[in-house]
Amino acid sequence: MKPAALSLLAAAILAVPLAGCGDQRSSTSTDDGHAAAATTTSTSRPDDALVRAALVRLSDFPAGWTARPDDPNDFRCPATAAVESRPYAKSDRFQPANGQGAVQHEVSVFASARAADAGLDALASPQTLACFARQGEQSVRRQVAAGTQVGHVTALRLANVAPSGDRTAGARLAYPVSANGTTTTIYEDFSFSRVGRGLSLFAFVTQGAPPDDTLTADLARRGARRLRTALGER
Repeated sequence: MKPAALSLLAAAILAVPLAGCGDQRSSTSTDDGHAAAATTTSTSRPDDALVRAALVRLSDFPAGWTARPDDPNDFRCPATAAVESRPYAKSDRFQPANGQGAVQHEVSVFASARAADAGLDALASPQTLACFARQGEQSVRRQVAAGTQVGHVTALRLANVAPSGDRTAGARLAYPVSANGTTTTIYEDFSFSRVGRGLSLFAFVTQGAPPDDTLTADLARRGARRLRTALGER
C-alpha cells in the first residue's frame, strides 16, 4: 500500500503551471453545471471569452472524476511569459476517483499561427524544460511532509505524442519520492498543441506509472477541437 503522503502529493503536484499565474480569476459555466475556473492576465479583451470557452470540462472525463478550483501559484519560466501575456485561461484541477493524480488544461491565443508556433517551440525547448524541472523540484520540496525525500527531478521531450491540433509536442517530468520505506515516481506529462493561432496546453499527473496514453490522447484531442471551434475554424 502506498503511503498516504505520496498519494496526496501526487494529487496536489501540478507543480509547474504552463503559463505562470494570472492576476485575475473568473469563471464560466460548463455543460455539466460545474464552473470551470479561468485565470486571465489582463482586463477584458475580445479573446478572453474565447479562451474560457475552449477549456475542457468535467463532462469530458470518465465517470468518477471530480473537479475543484486550482490553487494559485507563482511559478514562471522565461518562455511562459509570451503565453501568459496573451488572452489566457486555466481550467479547474480534475482528479480521478482514487485521488492519485490530476489533470489541468490551459489555453492561450496569439495574433497569428506563426506567433503561436513560436510560443509552442519556446515551451518545448530544452531550456524551458530544465526550468520546469528546477521549479517543479522546488515546489515538491515545499509540499512534502516531514520524513519524505524528493530526488532530482528530470525532464525530457516525449517523441511519440499522439497528434492533436496542427502541431503537437510533449514532455515529461519525473519526481522520485520516498516516504516510510516506500519509493515511487510521480510523473507530470505535458501536451502542447498549436491549433490555428491558439495553444492548448495540458498537464497530466500520475503516481507510480506514467499517465495513460489513451486518456491523455483523448483529452488532448478534445481540447484541440474545443479550441478550433472557439476560434471559428473547421
